[in-house]
Amino acid sequence: MARKRQWIKAAIGAFIVVGLLISGWHYGLFGRDAESGAHEVRIAYLRVPNDELLAKGQHTLEDKLAEIGVKAKFVEFDSGVEANKALASGSIDYASMGITNAVVALANQIPTELIWIHELLGETEGLVVKDSINSLSDLAGQRVATTFASTSHYSLEKVLEAANLSGQVKLIDMKSTDIAASWASGDIVGAYTWEPNLSQLVGQSGHVLLNSKDLQDKGIVTANVMLGRKAYLEDHPKVTQAIIQSIEEAHQLYASQPDQAANSLGKELGMPADEVLKQMRGSKWLKAEDQVQPTYLGTSQDKGGFVQIIQSIADFLSSNGQLSDEPSQKAIEDFLRPSDIERYLNKER
Repeated sequence: MARKRQWIKAAIGAFIVVGLLISGWHYGLFGRDAESGAHEVRIAYLRVPNDELLAKGQHTLEDKLAEIGVKAKFVEFDSGVEANKALASGSIDYASMGITNAVVALANQIPTELIWIHELLGETEGLVVKDSINSLSDLAGQRVATTFASTSHYSLEKVLEAANLSGQVKLIDMKSTDIAASWASGDIVGAYTWEPNLSQLVGQSGHVLLNSKDLQDKGIVTANVMLGRKAYLEDHPKVTQAIIQSIEEAHQLYASQPDQAANSLGKELGMPADEVLKQMRGSKWLKAEDQVQPTYLGTSQDKGGFVQIIQSIADFLSSNGQLSDEPSQKAIEDFLRPSDIERYLNKER
């Protein structure tokens, strides 16, 4: 009888141990499961007509992550400033933002890396002015809004510098969501901003004086990019692969069925599909194979032209007192992470 009780105790003990092992494996008792398992990835996105929002709208981003047992939590940020704060606190894992705020993240040593260029900004971002303004010189002494430390701010400062108007225009720091109200009240006569705000202001007695495509032609390049937290990127490489795959499928949809892509983005943005398609065509989307070209991210062994683009933006932000320390060239090269795209391309070939 005593032996029987001992056997029962041993069996119960073994059962408990096995149960704890299974539970520990499932819930990450041995550390957050680096590949297979069940956790939530937090993705901050921009509400602009680009490849990521299309992948979200088509549910391919969510579905690709679900295939590897990862649940997607999407968080919308209007400003890269807010996204950087969330990255620094570890409350999000990936974030899309303008390249200028990515430079701020690098300079402030927020542990992130740049893994994807969503689009080069062209006609989707520009200087919209009241119909009473006919030239840049008319802006002298006037109030013009933009979102400080954004791609728009960088572009506007470059425009004013080229026109010898630096310091002669009163720049107002304003969230993109607040610009429309100031425009309607007459508090500002112009704004360098992005879609969909840009088109909305044009429809309210405004016109675009110039856009970021004009600047791009002069070598002043801006873009929306995606950053990932270093620790998360290292622990969860399959998540990044799933994200890249879903974005690539968004590119394929846009290339083969642009109207369907525009309809999907129109639902996300609450805008007519024809207007969305116009905005989509106003920027240059980069596929995976484009990203690793010398003009852009380059390769892991030979980083590309974005090293110089980031350096130019860092110089600008530093000269405006928005950076306490400029990143070194090595820090910039280390910040660019084409390795995930290379891995994806090698798998596809």
